[in-house]
Amino acid sequence: MSQKNILTYLLIAFLTILPLLLLTTELKAGVNEATLRLGVVLNKGDDIFYNWVVIQENDYYIKNKVAFGYEAQFSYYKTQVDEGSSILESSRYPINTFFNLKYKILSIKKTAAPFIGAGVGLLSSIIRDPTEYRFKKNKAFHILTGAIIYVGDLHIIIDFRYLKYDQEGSKGKFLFSAGLSY
Repeated sequence: MSQKNILTYLLIAFLTILPLLLLTTELKAGVNEATLRLGVVLNKGDDIFYNWVVIQENDYYIKNKVAFGYEAQFSYYKTQVDEGSSILESSRYPINTFFNLKYKILSIKKTAAPFIGAGVGLLSSIIRDPTEYRFKKNKAFHILTGAIIYVGDLHIIIDFRYLKYDQEGSKGKFLFSAGLSY
């Protein structure tokens, strides 16, 4: 791995950890919303047990129903590549960062609050092939929808999104996640 790739990876790791640092130093205002979600990447033919993601997100309200957010995604993907005479396994360890804009429909009775949104960011992965490690990065965007479900003081977040990245021939991915707001 070249020095430029190592510095890029360290920058991405810092930007990924930044929301957690902001939370631990209590810099978030009362109107902000932080979530932690666990999800799966839904690709045709892939085993979902080898395609998971952990998402940590902070949303900052610009107006009553509009929020600007920053999220970090830690993922693991395992794929099999058919090389004709043999099948090789390849693993990816992505650390992705996104900036999102969401429109939240605030519920009157505080039972559920659906939302829609979009985001842009950077997908970065360490890829382990049978013979080497590689570092890869791509620009990406996603569109998302979901809901916050209020159960007493517990806020359950359900999120579904379509992710497309800047690579020739990429078909995009669907991602489903659920978690808690804190």
